[in-house]
Amino acid sequence: MPITHQSVVTSQLQATIVAPTQQDKNIFDFFLRSVLTTINSNIELIIIMDGAQPSVAGVIAKQLPAFAAANIPITVVANEIPKGWEWCINWAIKNRRGEHLITVDSDVILTEDWIGPLLAHFSPGSKVGAVSGVLCYPQTGGVQHCGVVFSEDNARHVYLNMQPDALPLQAFQVQCVIGALCAVSASALEHVGMMDESYFNAYSDFDYFMRIGAAGFSIMIDPRVRAYHWERSSGIHRISSRKTNLARFWRQWGNQIKPDLWQFIGEAVNRFSKTYNFSEKEFYAIDLAASRYESRIFWTKLAEWGITWCGKDDWSHAISGLSELWLPAILGSDGHRHSRPFLILVDNFVSLLGNHYWAKSRAVFREDDIVMDLYGNIVSFQKLQEKSWPGHKVR
Repeated sequence: MPITHQSVVTSQLQATIVAPTQQDKNIFDFFLRSVLTTINSNIELIIIMDGAQPSVAGVIAKQLPAFAAANIPITVVANEIPKGWEWCINWAIKNRRGEHLITVDSDVILTEDWIGPLLAHFSPGSKVGAVSGVLCYPQTGGVQHCGVVFSEDNARHVYLNMQPDALPLQAFQVQCVIGALCAVSASALEHVGMMDESYFNAYSDFDYFMRIGAAGFSIMIDPRVRAYHWERSSGIHRISSRKTNLARFWRQWGNQIKPDLWQFIGEAVNRFSKTYNFSEKEFYAIDLAASRYESRIFWTKLAEWGITWCGKDDWSHAISGLSELWLPAILGSDGHRHSRPFLILVDNFVSLLGNHYWAKSRAVFREDDIVMDLYGNIVSFQKLQEKSWPGHKVR
């Protein structure tokens, strides 16, 4: 565990950023440059190369003079053998010189004015324990992460693939976020302590933020904070350990998790109703969701959200997983002629992107169909058929 470089610090800093690293050197270079141009000398950066990475070490060496010129404290730790994300975060918790801690993945591209809004939530007397922002796909610009919500037995990244500008304007509370970009307050660190190293490179962040919530702190998303996340590398054994890590998480927290997905969908309905009058519609429902248990709950919730429907076709048997859904092949050659507006339920709305021809045929009869999904998104079906859309990955 050699420390290859450590800047001199004479007083406590405002925050420490820790970035565990197992990364492609070019992606890491994007990350490091974004840090350099968006923080000041009151913020410390800790880079932990978790395993031998000579190409990454070369990028760091090249950028060290720029950090020194900007008077930004930087510490570089190198593990010859990978010890895991949890170990890296714990090292930073114990050795940080900043008051608060910010975890950042080394494949994130930070944008201007990200750090101030995060740390502003930690004013004296605040009970905010952790704050994250909006992570977007660099490939598309769509939402990758802005909080984790839960149904009765599933976790979902809320508003997945949505346009960032369609998100709530104000900061909102969630039960859980991910460690790819998150600030943790000094008070929460004092109460909760170390990461659980019985996890390995997956879901320890879920566990940690649930522990922060259980200690009486709130977990927030600040939509003003935007960054890009490549999802390129998360360390060794992440895929092979996924099932056991996830099982451990549900075993520890299953009885305390609240099914707040339905709250978020209800709030999305309220926002959508500002430009779409649900009270004047009586929908014909089309069920294309592969998640059958959540689908059953969804249809019971519509009346609670002020949405009425006069009939429903369950076409879930005609789809395969979360693949692209072609409505002509599912609804038939006359399906577009239905006189009622459609309410189409899918797992994620991007599965309906490939329906340009059907949308043109449908527009002769109705142009007020809507698509709702199990990530809290509501969109106009016609809007989906624009030439581009910021997002297509479903997870």
